[in-house]
Amino acid sequence: SNTILPLESIPVYLKHIVLYNPFVVGEAALKRIIVFTFSLDRVGDLLSKLVWYNLILVVVTYLGLKRSKEKISK
Repeated sequence: SNTILPLESIPVYLKHIVLYNPFVVGEAALKRIIVFTFSLDRVGDLLSKLVWYNLILVVVTYLGLKRSKEKISK
C-alpha cells in the first residue's frame, strides 16, 4: 500500500494494477476522511469499491468451499 511503499516509486505499468489493491483503496479512503476531513459522501466511490471487493471475495470463497466439499465427498 501507499503507507508501506509510496506509489510514486513504483513503475507506471505496475502502478495501474496496484491502484486496485483493496489495501490501497482503503488507505486512500481513510486518508481522505481523517486528513482532509472528507465526508462519507465524498469517498463513496472508494467505499463502493471496497464493498464490491468484499462481495466478490465472499462469492469466490463460497464457490471454493463448495467445490472442495464435493471433492472430499467423492
